[in-house]
Amino acid sequence: MANRPEDYDNEIEFIQDVVSKYFPVYKTEIEYDIVSVYIKTSVDESLEKGFEGLRKELVPDDFIPYIVEENGEHIIKVKKQEKRKHRSVKANLVMLLITLGTTIIAGAWWWSSYAPAGGGMFSLHNVSRGALFYTLPLMTILGTHEMGHYFMARRHDIKASLPFFLPMAPPLGTIGAFISIREPIPDKKSLLDVGIAGPVAGFIVAVPVSIIGLYLAATTTPTAALPEEGIRNLWNFPIILRGMTRFIPFAEVEAMHPTLFAGWVGFLVTGLNLIPASQLDGGHVVRALFGEKAKYISYMAFAFFIIMGVTLFLGYLVLAFMLIFLGGLKHPPPLNDLIDIDKKRIMVGGVAILLLFVSLHPVPVEQETFSYSFEVSLEDEPEQELLLGEHFNYTLVVENQASNVDVEDGIDYNVTYYMSDENWTAKLYEKEEVMGENESADETSWEYVGEETELNLDKGENRTFRLEVEPTRNSSMKNEITFEVTSHVTDRLQKESVEMVAKIGYGFDAELISDQFSLIEEETTEFEFSLLNRGLNDTYEVKTVNISDEDWTVDFYKGEEPKDNISFDLSFAEKINFTALLRENVTQEPEGELTVIFITVTVESQSTEEYKEFELWGIRVNR
Repeated sequence: MANRPEDYDNEIEFIQDVVSKYFPVYKTEIEYDIVSVYIKTSVDESLEKGFEGLRKELVPDDFIPYIVEENGEHIIKVKKQEKRKHRSVKANLVMLLITLGTTIIAGAWWWSSYAPAGGGMFSLHNVSRGALFYTLPLMTILGTHEMGHYFMARRHDIKASLPFFLPMAPPLGTIGAFISIREPIPDKKSLLDVGIAGPVAGFIVAVPVSIIGLYLAATTTPTAALPEEGIRNLWNFPIILRGMTRFIPFAEVEAMHPTLFAGWVGFLVTGLNLIPASQLDGGHVVRALFGEKAKYISYMAFAFFIIMGVTLFLGYLVLAFMLIFLGGLKHPPPLNDLIDIDKKRIMVGGVAILLLFVSLHPVPVEQETFSYSFEVSLEDEPEQELLLGEHFNYTLVVENQASNVDVEDGIDYNVTYYMSDENWTAKLYEKEEVMGENESADETSWEYVGEETELNLDKGENRTFRLEVEPTRNSSMKNEITFEVTSHVTDRLQKESVEMVAKIGYGFDAELISDQFSLIEEETTEFEFSLLNRGLNDTYEVKTVNISDEDWTVDFYKGEEPKDNISFDLSFAEKINFTALLRENVTQEPEGELTVIFITVTVESQSTEEYKEFELWGIRVNR
């Protein structure tokens, strides 16, 4: 509140004299710090011109007049304003230099995605290119915006400061700028003119900056390696930028070109300032258009920010509290709130609303997780036991699990395998779906692809492979196998692999080489056997477990004296032949014309107790 002036009567006289120059005065009332002068006037052009004249006379002497209508009477109220000390231009310069520094840092950060490999982010190359392609266009947009306000204020004889730029950390480098209006806005016309001048000026510069940015984005390729996965910002394009991409070819990449981002920020600043609330530029416009009723629009905008901030974009909550900080939701009236704006300015107000909708995306920035990942899965147990002559088919699936990335042409992969022992044999097959007559994949075939192959998969697509593994006679007892898939989509090798182990187990084959039936002559006959150890080193016992006639015996031999049972120690892949000798062990002549003998012989593994059984029989014709 102003102090009561020492020469109170003379100031009242001064105010009455100034007002009476422009309007007929019929009454003056004195409140504590306000002089109310009642005038005779009509709400027309004469009121507008008269009030503007007295304002220009009173304001230099620190008197602030404003006009109201109460009970059908028009009253000019005048209040003494305390002298204020304003910051010098040095403050503007300091803030400008700091903001230049932060935007140059942000520009270097953005340009580092386009810089040649090997240089640090703050190399001279990055800093100079960042300043050229980001700082210069962005500061031009913001400076033009604020100077639009400044020059329009000066045109209406309103005192205003030069722009104060506000620094911020990357990726933006600045949160914008503002000018300080150092005296009340005189009327609705100047309120609208000053409010709309900044956004229109900034918008006009942001358009060519964005066009240049789109062209550079289309003709310049980022050099930075793409991360495999993570969280990234999505800088959603407003309508105006999306419209430009219809005429300028544009492919979205992970790193936006700095000049294009400067244009994006320019439109964001334009849109945010045109929000019809509080003392934002849009608040000035709707206050000029709708008068006192503009407060309801401001309330709705505040509610919108709260709802959007809670549901979609946290930044709206910050903006909502900033509106309160800027002076509350209700916009103060101009000094002359009685004269409405003309039709031309109403149309300009409509342009402001249009610029709001084309410049501001409802959710300017989003975050999303992204990934270029893929998965290799094994559908079988990784450890398998095999024997000589056996093979096992490992079934493996390669799936492209990329999400929220642009892979319109799919992703290329290299598929191969490695073995610790090359004496094992392996064959890689790829599954192919064979279309039947009804054009459905109702048959399956496997195509041999060699030791490695290339494939291309779209997002969510998978491919099945079969790796056939088999030991040979020269194989080691254990073979460690790696099935490996690699991709270079992110300029850095991505690798996924599956480890498998194929090893030799215990097992053998025994075979009767001669016939199971034999005609016995001279009281003896022989049966030939073969024994193959197909697994780990083992001992095998051969014996007779059943014979139908006690007068006969079976002995076994392999180059040595026949025995009633015999054992062999065999290593992997070792094979032997041995003989079973059936002989009569009595001298008494058997009764009858024929003697039929049935014999059961077993070959048993001492490690696993697995055995194979052979049924033999012979016939002797008695003399």
